Amino acid sequence: MPIESLIPIIVVILAVVIGWAIFKKITKIIFIIGIVLLLIIGGTTYFIYKDISDLKQNFSDSTKKMLLVDGNKVITGFLMNKDVSFLSDNELNELSSYLGNNDYEKMLGDSYKLMAFQIDIVLELDAEEIEIDDKAISKQDLISVFKSDNAADALKDKGITLSDYEDDEVKAALFGIVLTENVLSPDNPLLLFSEFKNGNIIIYRETALFKAAKIIPLAFIEQTAKNLFGKAKEKVKSVADEAIA
Repeated sequence: MPIESLIPIIVVILAVVIGWAIFKKITKIIFIIGIVLLLIIGGTTYFIYKDISDLKQNFSDSTKKMLLVDGNKVITGFLMNKDVSFLSDNELNELSSYLGNNDYEKMLGDSYKLMAFQIDIVLELDAEEIEIDDKAISKQDLISVFKSDNAADALKDKGITLSDYEDDEVKAALFGIVLTENVLSPDNPLLLFSEFKNGNIIIYRETALFKAAKIIPLAFIEQTAKNLFGKAKEKVKSVADEAIA
């Protein structure tokens, strides 16, 4: 057979051999990458599951530090456990100084979770008005009350009267109402996670579930959120019940 006739056959054979070698190498690389991805996904899923189990066990019963902030200023807040403890002006000022330095560890203290809500989250609520003691107040008016020097008088100007509590306690009660009905609510379970994702809520310590919430579709954790907030709602509601006349 003339050498010219063999050249195409040799070229085809070489191409097949080289192609097969490349295919095997690529397949091996893909296989290795697949194994690594499975390990990463499996490990991440395990830590998320473990975090969810921990939250279900501890979220309702452990001490949570709930704060409403305006920029770097802590406006009001309370500790929520089996009982509710309002935070004093001195404690709020101290927390504000820590917040200005992003020192969340000191803000957390001995609490299980720190949750700090930027005041503008009020504007993101689904309801156009917030109901307080069977009376409605607009979201913008509610923000004005939170920012006022005397929340009780500011509420009276809106036709709403609360019992005779100190100003920081009235604000804490209002904050409790907003949390109960609009944020930590099984009726709108993804609001907390979506606003956390948007940077309007600080959650510390930021464990696996909250880290995942920044990158995965929130629909995946909707049922988990409903379960968590269903248990927590009654605890938060006690804040409002203490202060409403």
